[in-house]
Amino acid sequence: IFFQDHINSNWVEKFYNFNTLFKLKNKQVLCSGVILGKAKILKKFFILLINEHAKVLKKFKYKSLSFPRGSDNTTVNYCYYFLCKKENFIITKALSNKISTMAALNTNEIKIKNNKFVTSTNKLISIVHQYDRYFKIFKKK
Repeated sequence: IFFQDHINSNWVEKFYNFNTLFKLKNKQVLCSGVILGKAKILKKFFILLINEHAKVLKKFKYKSLSFPRGSDNTTVNYCYYFLCKKENFIITKALSNKISTMAALNTNEIKIKNNKFVTSTNKLISIVHQYDRYFKIFKKK
């Protein structure tokens, strides 16, 4: 949720403004790191994303193809919540048995079993995003 996430809230306020942040206050923060789907829908979304990101770069006079920290996540959230049709998307939580975004997890919710990531209920996690944020999980005991 944006108002509970100071990092993403700061990025929205930096790249857009407080009014945009206020509209997002109770929305789930989406991670830009894993976006999957049908090519036709993804193409439309990526065109929106590229155009929106170009506006942000121009506004702040960043060089072409530059990605200031947080601008990728901010533009993904902006495009999803304000510019695209929601019925084309399925949003998963930070921990599902399909995708796990590590930055948003309590590390007690996952474990390694037989060299695979699994949930605390032993369901296999198919895609692990940002695993490198928690090196302690990989330490041998």
